Amino acid sequence: MTMLMYCNPNRLCNGKRPRHVVSASQSWHTAEFLKTSDDNKAEQGDLPMPKRVLILCTGNSCRSQMAEYLWNQLGEGEWIAESAGSNPAGYVHPFAVAVMKEQGQDMGTATSKHVDQFLSEPIDLVVTVCDAAQESCPTLPQAAESLHWPFFDPAEATGNDEEKLEVFRQVRNEIRTRIEHFLDGPAG
Repeated sequence: MTMLMYCNPNRLCNGKRPRHVVSASQSWHTAEFLKTSDDNKAEQGDLPMPKRVLILCTGNSCRSQMAEYLWNQLGEGEWIAESAGSNPAGYVHPFAVAVMKEQGQDMGTATSKHVDQFLSEPIDLVVTVCDAAQESCPTLPQAAESLHWPFFDPAEATGNDEEKLEVFRQVRNEIRTRIEHFLDGPAG
């Protein structure tokens, strides 16, 4: 028996890796999973589709990128996170990559994306992580809910590299805590 699910091909979906990726040109892919064993049939049931969250900031190079990876980890398959920016920087900040790697998250292939590529996609939740994104990002009418969680932009940190990395760690930890509280609440 075959089941279709929406998954990022670089991550596990409900504990399974995609067997076949339909389109490599989009961030979210329809992945086909071959269900063969009785255990897999029992898993199938009426599983709800994961909720989708889009995390927005201006450059999509630091905060929203870290939040995307943290949310995908903490959401444990119940949430699928993506991130974008109103004015993408064109790169992911190397310090964001470094502090996420400290926690086992490989952001080496992450890219900054523009919010416009998500305008026609179904979204359950939009979270803006900076004031500029809250003001400049287009309205996503398909989003069931929108939240604003402003975090300091670690790219603005001053000092030597170790001092800047410490600011990135602090912001990463604040983002993690905020996501954990949301997921532990009644809406999560």
